[in-house]
Amino acid sequence: MDKTFVMDFVVAKGILTEEEASRFYYTHGGFFSVRNNGKYISGVIMDDNVVLCVNASVHQCSTNFCRFINAKVDIPSTPCTLKKTHGIDWYLCLDNEGVLTFKHYEAVDQSDYLIAEMKSEREFSLTPNETTYFTSGFNYPKNVF
Repeated sequence: MDKTFVMDFVVAKGILTEEEASRFYYTHGGFFSVRNNGKYISGVIMDDNVVLCVNASVHQCSTNFCRFINAKVDIPSTPCTLKKTHGIDWYLCLDNEGVLTFKHYEAVDQSDYLIAEMKSEREFSLTPNETTYFTSGFNYPKNVF
């Protein structure tokens, strides 16, 4: 995707923030964002064992997690390399059933396969009874094509 198009259309329409769009061009791993009630949070997947290229939504009922039950992924056989980090409030993970789950650090279980730390320009929170959207893609290194 052309960077000009991303900045002039995708960022201008509020689909991605400028920071999220910039990450798209500087990472070789997967990228994703979560949107709930007009708030955005994003992350980058640098683990080669997990490739997500899915869009999903769920009507949110909790303030500390959401499960995208239509986005089920095989849990990699290799252990996850990401560990909970002090100062990170949100994580993208696979629960023990392989369901893509977005969780506040307090809700993360030992059985969760952590995929990525989530970061936001502003404090992020989930608003109950609002639809939560997950968008992801994969950015290939420039020398692949």
